[in-house]
Amino acid sequence: MIQLFKFAKKHKADIRTVEESLDKCEQVLLYVLGEVGAKPNVDKWVVQQLLYFADFDCYEKFGESLMGLTYIKSHRGPLATKLDILITDMVAQEKITKVEFEDCEIAPQKYLALQTPDLSILSAQEIKQVDYVLAWHSNKTAKEIERHSMGDIPCRVAQDWKPLEYEHVFYRGVPYSVGDYDEL
Repeated sequence: MIQLFKFAKKHKADIRTVEESLDKCEQVLLYVLGEVGAKPNVDKWVVQQLLYFADFDCYEKFGESLMGLTYIKSHRGPLATKLDILITDMVAQEKITKVEFEDCEIAPQKYLALQTPDLSILSAQEIKQVDYVLAWHSNKTAKEIERHSMGDIPCRVAQDWKPLEYEHVFYRGVPYSVGDYDEL
């Protein structure tokens, strides 16, 4: 853990600002829903957590966030503040569809992609990192991924309903850290 503190301090000048890209977010959301949206456990909440890990893992690994979304700490984990607006717009534009459940009293909010994402706006390393996140987390239940995200340093140190700081990823330990710290 001390090595991570040294890395963060040493590379503070290398850290770039986080820039929000809703176009990129839309394409990542289409990609995630296309890859794992049909899994029975992947509802809107699981998608929220998958996007969080993709965004923050890219920041730790590459020095830039994937989508630059603002996440706040909710009682269930990180919550992307603009995701509801984006989903509503994408449903209206028929890029994604909400799956309706007839036999459920409390139906999960579940969405499926209706079109293929434009992956040309993502780098190969970004796609690889999203694939890593999907392989690691997409089989978890909402409760499992909630517990896992709440244990991640950016969420643990944030105050309730306040934004998470991307820079806190440099203080992650096992099993959260995805950085390559071999140079230390």
